[in-house]
This record gives sequence, C-alpha cells and structure tokens, in this order.
Amino acid sequence: MAVLSFRSKRPPSSQSGLLLVEILLAVAIFGMISLIVLSAFVYGRDSLSYAAANSQAGEVSNTAIEALNNMAQSTDNPLANFANGTTYYLDITGSQWQLSTTPTTVNNMYTPSVVLAAGPTTNSRQATVTVKWSSGAHKQGTVSATTYLASLQTGSSHTIKTGLLVYANGGTSTSLIDYRLLQSDGFWTSPLSLPTVGANNRVARSVKLYSAQTGKAKMVIARFFDGTNQYIYGFPWTGSNWLSPQLLANWRSSSALDSGNFSGTYLANGSFMAAYSDNSNTPKYNIYSSAGVWSSQQSLGQISGDRNDSPTSMIIHARPGSNEVMLGLLGEDYETLTNYYNGSSWSGYTTQANNGTSNGTHNVDFDWSSAAGSLYGALVYTTGSNDRTPTVRVFTANGSGSGSWGTPLASLNQPYGSIVISVAVAGQVSGSPNFTVCDKDDAYTQHLYCYTASPTGISRPSNYTLSNTTSQGGQQTMELGFEDQIGSVGLAGYTDGGSSAKLKRFLSTSNSWDATPLSAPNAAANIGKTRLIPEPGLNDAMLLQIDDQNNLYSIMYDGNNNIFYTTPTGYAWTIHNANGPSIGAKWFDFGWDK
Repeated sequence: MAVLSFRSKRPPSSQSGLLLVEILLAVAIFGMISLIVLSAFVYGRDSLSYAAANSQAGEVSNTAIEALNNMAQSTDNPLANFANGTTYYLDITGSQWQLSTTPTTVNNMYTPSVVLAAGPTTNSRQATVTVKWSSGAHKQGTVSATTYLASLQTGSSHTIKTGLLVYANGGTSTSLIDYRLLQSDGFWTSPLSLPTVGANNRVARSVKLYSAQTGKAKMVIARFFDGTNQYIYGFPWTGSNWLSPQLLANWRSSSALDSGNFSGTYLANGSFMAAYSDNSNTPKYNIYSSAGVWSSQQSLGQISGDRNDSPTSMIIHARPGSNEVMLGLLGEDYETLTNYYNGSSWSGYTTQANNGTSNGTHNVDFDWSSAAGSLYGALVYTTGSNDRTPTVRVFTANGSGSGSWGTPLASLNQPYGSIVISVAVAGQVSGSPNFTVCDKDDAYTQHLYCYTASPTGISRPSNYTLSNTTSQGGQQTMELGFEDQIGSVGLAGYTDGGSSAKLKRFLSTSNSWDATPLSAPNAAANIGKTRLIPEPGLNDAMLLQIDDQNNLYSIMYDGNNNIFYTTPTGYAWTIHNANGPSIGAKWFDFGWDK
C-alpha cells in the first residue's frame, strides 16, 4: 500500500528574507504612527492645559488690577508708600490686599508681581502687573497688563474748563434750540435760546456743535423741517455771543429727517468749513472765515450720474494743526466716497466702495490720530450687502497737501450672523497711530463690537464685545474718544438698552477693553443715544445721553479714578429738561473751550 507523505512547502531563502523585512517594516510604521498619535494626544492635552492656565492667569491679573485700584482709592492711599521701579508681589492678609517684596503665589501656581511708575498727572501712578506660572517641566507662562491709578483725594482738584452745551428743545412743533454754558465755577448757566430762523414751525431736527482748534469760537450747524421743506443753517458763536445765522441750503422733502447729511470742521487758520447736501447728487461746501464772513456756496462735484443719489451721511475732519480736510460720505445708492482738501482745492472723489450694508445715517465715519505727527486718519465703512464686520482703511498724509490710502483692512466676522448697520472710529491721541473701531449689528438683540486698527492691520482686543444688547434701531448708540492727557486710553460711552448709560476704557498697552462697565445714574426711560466729548489736556470726558422719551442728561467722567463725578454741580448727573425731536438724530452736542 502506498504511503502518502505531506511536507510543508518552505519558500526559497530569498523570499523568506523579504517577508521578514516586510514584517519589521510594518512593525516600525505601526510604532511611528502610534508615537505620532500619542504625541498629538499629549501635545493637545498640554495645549488645552496651557490655554486654561493662561485664561486663569488673566483672571488673576484682572483681580490684581482691581486690588490695586481699591488700594489707590482708599482714604489713606497706601500706594504712596511704595517706590517706583521696585518689583512688588501681591499678597492677601486677612481680608486686605498688601504689597511686599517677598514672592507669593495664588492657587499654588501663579505669581502676580507689580512694578509702579510715575503717571501722567501728579496724583496718578502707572502699574504694570505681570503674572507668571510654570506649565510643565520646561514651559513657563507670562501674562502682563498695564493700568493707571489715582487717589480719590485729588481726582477733582484740577482747574475746571468751560464749555458750551446746545440742544433742540421744541419737540416736533417749534424751532427752539437752547444752550447752556459750563462755567469755571463748575455750574451750568440757566438755559438761553439761539437766534430764531424764519417761521416758528421750522422744527430743529439735528443740531451739531464744532469747536475751534484753539480759543472759544464755535459753530452750530442745524437742520430744520417745517412740514414741507428742510433747511440747514450755520450759527457762529464768538465765545461770548451768537452772530446772525446763515442759511446754507434748503430743499423740498419730508423724508430722511434724521439724515446725517451735513458736517463741519475748524481749520488751523481759524476758519470753519461746512459741507452739506441740498438733496441733490452734488454736495456743497461753504467757508466761514476767521474774520467772520461766509464765502459763496461752492460745489464738490457729482457723486454719481444718478440725480437722486444724494449723500445720506457726511463727515469732514481737518487734520490736527493744519488746513487740510478729509471728507467721507455715504450715498443714497450705498457707495462710500472720500475727497481730500489741501487747504485751497479738492483732490476729487476716491471710490472706497460701490456697495454697503445700508445707506444709513451713521454707516461711515472718519477720524485722525493725533499721534505720530497727526499724519494718519482712518475711514470705517462697509463694502457689501452682507458685511458682518466693518472695513477700515488708513490714509497717510504727506504733510504738504496730499497723501495716500493703505490697503483696506477687515477683521474676522462677528460671532453672530448679523450685518453692520452703524459704525464709529476714534484716533489715539499719543504713542502709535492706532484707532478704536466699533460697530453695531442688526440682530434682534443688537450687539456692539470694537476692534483695534493700525496702518497695517486690524485685530480683536480682549473683551471686544462691548455689549450683547443695545438700543434698537439704526442710530449710532456708541461714541468713542481717547483720554487726552494719557493719550493711549480709549473711552466708549454707550447704551446697553437699559436706563443707565455705560462707559468702558480701552487700554492700548494690553489691547483690551474693560470687562465691567461703569454705570451712570438711571434716567427716566431707556437710553437711546450717547455722545462722548473728551476734555482737552486732561483725562476727563463729558458724557451726554438721551432716553427714549427724548430727555437729555449729562455727567462728567473722572479719568484719573475711573468714576463719575458727583461734584461740582455741573460735573454731576444733570437733567436738562429738554424736549427733543427723536432718538434717530444728534440734536444735542457739547464743545470745550480750548
């Protein structure tokens, strides 16, 4: 019987070696992939841990700043006992924060230190807070912020500057415009009236005030409506009395009663320029000389071939210390244009955008920065119907009547899918030529967002959402400025939809807005619009506000102490018993004597 034999079939030696190599290669690749995945996991975990630690360090920094503010504002002002330039550490003894030269930690991890320096005023200090921590064996973290501190004991001792308040006071039936003077004793004068213009039924709908670059001279530009026609008048103020008003334009129309279709500015030579629309596609301008004489009306040229395409918003600003002027305007057909005046003639229009989110009253703005030789100005506008963030473009003057525009800049979209409906911009007073830029969206609960712009970029600062709620409608519900003495601290007066106006500071050194606002006293109704006017040479500012019932209020902000004044009377919360025409237009304004 045959016997069957089974043998295993071995591959040739060359094939066996190849198979071994493949196995080793597979094991190596698997090991590498495992190492990459494990490294990514560890790195991601470490990154999340670092981000959490960085966020917590920021909270420690904010707490340290609040502690320093409390120490500075205490009656015995303990900060006076500590030297500039020395590194101190924050410690809490009992229930009180203290400074010492011995390092201390918070939560067994964070070490907050403070270095003091001289502030911009005799009663103020600069404080730089640095929080350090260790995140792993070889990774260190650092968060730093700078703030300014002042004693409450000396915050209101500065010389009181004088100024002029104007406001419409005839409701929707009469032409009355009143004014009050803020006197050197800190009291308001009783209300008096501006000169009348024609029939009493010419209702003052918009009132804007412009101050000379030096001295006490001012100009009021106001638009009136009599039920059929609209009129624009100029009212010169010499510093002590009003001169005869000048009719600048009139047209037949009962629409766009709250339009921002006029603006004005003082030149360095003391003359005043008014730019305005007469409801045509050709804007006009007129110059009031330092000798007190109005020129003949002149044209800026057609903004388009559409005869009905009149400007709905205009803003002109003289470059500080010069006779040069930038004009920005928004047309009925949604285009944004600019035009530059070199002191004697205009450059011609530059088209910045052919479209925008709206042709609303406040959907274009421009301001100069007084920093870096006052050569930089920023235009803020929208470029498309669905813009969720404003566009910023910086103009650089050459100092001899001309200049050039930089690249249009836009930030990342706002977190909510709503378009921009009003904008504002303010130029930094000293340091770098930076700008704060804010906008309001059209969401059901309308938001206020603020950005930081430079000639080369735009960024989101910390706490860039100024408010998640603001007064409903297309009107501008925020106003921006910079403290004049420090120069790098920005201010925003705004409404969050409640009966108390709010104020926040922007610290350019840390590119951050205050997390918590300062609240003005409650008005009779919800605040609908604000106006912020920084005081020349100091860190204070006048904050005006109107409520939904068209009442007018004022209060002064104390920038050295980040509080509102309660004395003297003219600085404290004041109800002006005004009867304004609407919340849509600016029918109230204030100007400082310089």
